[in-house]
Amino acid sequence: MSVTSAQPRTPSTEPQSRALRIAFRGLTAIEKVGNRLPNPFWLFWILAGIVAVLSAVPSARSAGTASWPSREPSTTTRPSRRWPPSAP
Repeated sequence: MSVTSAQPRTPSTEPQSRALRIAFRGLTAIEKVGNRLPNPFWLFWILAGIVAVLSAVPSARSAGTASWPSREPSTTTRPSRRWPPSAP
């Protein structure tokens, strides 16, 4: 038996379980996509422009909004009580 035949075992950087391999592959994919994104300054302005365009389109088409109830008292409800009550 030769001393040179025994190779020292080095710890592997690859995860051993299948779930960890899948997780690391997913994280690697996310990292690659993230590296392709523009600078956060420009990303902010690009997304702000998209939001502005997406909100201007319905506005130009005169999209209605939900109407809130009127502040006028209704004839079917009691008038509101004042607090504190007025002195007699």
